[in-house]
Amino acid sequence: MITKQTLQNNVLYSISINITEARQLVGENIDPSVVIEIGDEKKQTSVKEGTNSPFYNEYFVFDFFAHKEVFFDKVIKLTVMHSKMLRSFCVGAFKLDVWTVYRQQGYVKCDISVSAKGDAVKPGPKASDAEEKIDKNLLIPEGFPSERPWARFYVKVYRAEGLPRNNSSIMANVTKAFIGDNTALIDPYAVVSFFKQVGRTSTQKSTADPVWNEQIVFTEMFPPLCQRLKIQVWDEGSMSDVAIGTHYFDLRRISNEQDGDRGFLPTFGPAWINLYGSARNYSMGDDTVELNEGIGEGVSYRGRVYMELAVEILSGGSGSESKLSRMVKPLKDTKAGKVGGKDGKTPAGGGAAGAAGGAADDDKGKTVAAEVLPVESPP
Repeated sequence: MITKQTLQNNVLYSISINITEARQLVGENIDPSVVIEIGDEKKQTSVKEGTNSPFYNEYFVFDFFAHKEVFFDKVIKLTVMHSKMLRSFCVGAFKLDVWTVYRQQGYVKCDISVSAKGDAVKPGPKASDAEEKIDKNLLIPEGFPSERPWARFYVKVYRAEGLPRNNSSIMANVTKAFIGDNTALIDPYAVVSFFKQVGRTSTQKSTADPVWNEQIVFTEMFPPLCQRLKIQVWDEGSMSDVAIGTHYFDLRRISNEQDGDRGFLPTFGPAWINLYGSARNYSMGDDTVELNEGIGEGVSYRGRVYMELAVEILSGGSGSESKLSRMVKPLKDTKAGKVGGKDGKTPAGGGAAGAAGGAADDDKGKTVAAEVLPVESPP
């Protein structure tokens, strides 16, 4: 269902992608094609037979009518597939979020531009094949190094307080209607989303002041080609879950890219963050409920979360084990099958890492579950 408010704030966006060519693909006598995925939309180039350096020059346009908060969080994923008669194999994949492209406006060889209605599209720089160097024309925003290390992003969620006390699930509202019981408390849990990876805490029953002391760990290349991290608090219901409030982090605002003593990785807290959304006197049929999911600007304070964010660079790749990771053990009870919030379709637990810059990625473009680990509460 689309509410009137959301419809008024939606904008028609267009993502234009020109797949020019590929070079130095791994394998012998491969038949490569490029699969482009943006959100739930997928398109594919033609298959070039028997070549490691296919030339495509194929142009694709994706149209989206969405609120900017939803649109900018979409991930653009490019996958080179080796197509066989019975099965296809992934040669490599690369991904970045729409917001990163929207800020940069244009790349070389695989030219991607994101524009809203009325925006001027800037053409990408041109270069002849004779003077072109692959390592200087990588699909990486300006200022990013061509070789990036892996890193772990630790989002530590300690507790929340001041959440709306009344349970807003469907069954709770039915109970209120027939019994008049207004004392039902919420069953809150926190969900953190970053670059198509999602992790969630355990559910705390019947409380508006939950204590979790859990951390969600994302493994991604650094610096990441995604600058927004989203944290939400949800109320778990027997039939469907309901968002309580949302907060966005811009990693650029909590880091310093300078070298030397002045530079530091994304760092935050431990500190409180406020949640905003619809009015606290929520009722069924309220057309501002999507404000709680971060779609639009919240109109009311809906509690706060005590949390911390830290980043650790891995020197030995994604499989290396650090002192910090050896100090914690996996959380046993994270209520498997309920990671993804209200739909519960995302698998829970386990470590998973999205790949970028030519590494093999998760297949079919599905959301990846992050690690969930216990953590001690700060003093």
